[in-house]
This record gives sequence, structure tokens and C-alpha cells, in this order.
Amino acid sequence: MGVGQIFDIDIAIRDLDIEWRLQGVAFNLSYLPVLTILDVMEGPFLGQFLQPGDPDAGIPSQEKIFYWFIEANHLCVMNVLLPSPSGKWCCIYPEGDGVLATITFRADNLGSTSLDLVTTDLSDEIGNQIPHTIMHGTVEIRESFPYDMNLDLRVDIEDIIIASLAFGTHPDHPRWNSQADVNNDGFVNIIDLYIIAHHFGTTYP
Repeated sequence: MGVGQIFDIDIAIRDLDIEWRLQGVAFNLSYLPVLTILDVMEGPFLGQFLQPGDPDAGIPSQEKIFYWFIEANHLCVMNVLLPSPSGKWCCIYPEGDGVLATITFRADNLGSTSLDLVTTDLSDEIGNQIPHTIMHGTVEIRESFPYDMNLDLRVDIEDIIIASLAFGTHPDHPRWNSQADVNNDGFVNIIDLYIIAHHFGTTYP
């Protein structure tokens, strides 16, 4: 990871059993200030289990809450399915695998940081905790050099391939890679690929 690079991390759930009757997830992610969080987006997992209402019968659709905030290099996220206005829970409970949230980071300084899930709560419909295991992550931010997309200290075919994956994109595009925009004009196009190819074979100390 190079300074200035923007990247996404998914917080996912695996092997969820329907019998556990999950209704809500909350987690607290810690990180060092070598990173800045730019955005947190709700993942698709819990939303796919929302139950539609029946307007003819006066039954509203089920709703959910997704909320996040940052405090002292800790990201706090809550994602909860809500009961119906009558207080009844849905009869279909989440199961399987999926993404709960996607966090967009910017690498600001050289160094490394662990991404630690210091608190994780999985709760069922009456507030009981569901036992689970967690996995942490690590991000290393190294010095970056022009045209070296994969930070291996040389410019070769791999860098051209990586840049080409962002071809035709702009900053709001899901395939955007700021490193591939080597002329900093806000677009990745044939000019950027030509510039990288022109430096083919360059090595860095």
C-alpha cells in the first residue's frame, strides 16, 4: 500500500446458521492514524432478509438501522433488523455468508497498523449474544514510486496490467485506482497507460 492510496476493506460474516436467529450486529474497529476513514457503506447481507409488507392488509415493510461514527481512531458500526410495529420479529432469519459493511480508507503516512475488531456483538431476537470467532487484519504503507503500481520497486508488465484494470474510470467509479491516474487529470485513459509503458524497465532503490 502506498501513501495516498484509497482502498476498501469488507467486514464480512461467514457460516451464519439460521437457527441462531441473528437480528443485529455491532462492531468496534481500531486502527492507527496512518489511515483515514473516508466512508462506511452498508453491505448487502442483512438487507436481503428484510420482509416486504402487505399494503392491502395494512402491514408495513420491515425496516433496519445502519449507523456508524468514529471516535479516537475507533470505528463503531451498528447494523440491526427491526421488528414490525407490533413488536413481532420476522419469521425468516439471516443465514450464510455476506458483507456487513465496506470501509473506505486513505493511506496517509508510512508505517503499519493492525485493523482490530476489539468489540463484536452478534445478537438474537431477545438480545442474547451469539458465540463467534473473529479475524483481524494488518495494513502496511510503504513508500511509493511513480508508475510502480504494485510497489515491487520496478515497472513491468504487472504494473501496466494493474493500471489497465482502472481504464476508463474516474474518482467516483468503483474500479477507480488513483495510482493509475499518473498524470493526475482525474481520468485513467490511454495517456496514463502510455506513460507507464514509457517507463517500462525502471527500477527503484
